[in-house]
Amino acid sequence: MYSELYNLNEIDAANKIKCYICDVSDELKHAEKKFIKLETIDYNINTIIDWQQPMYKKFKKKMR
Repeated sequence: MYSELYNLNEIDAANKIKCYICDVSDELKHAEKKFIKLETIDYNINTIIDWQQPMYKKFKKKMR
């Protein structure tokens, strides 16, 4: 899709798609690391609760 938009001289749209792709890639890396951490702490509810607020703030900022 990126290359198709780029070839059609839709540079702004292509760059937006590229940003989305990079963001998703970064989120998948982050999610995998978080999954590994959850397994190592045996899904301790207190730790999960501590993680929620920073994650909420991060995604709230992204949604703007």
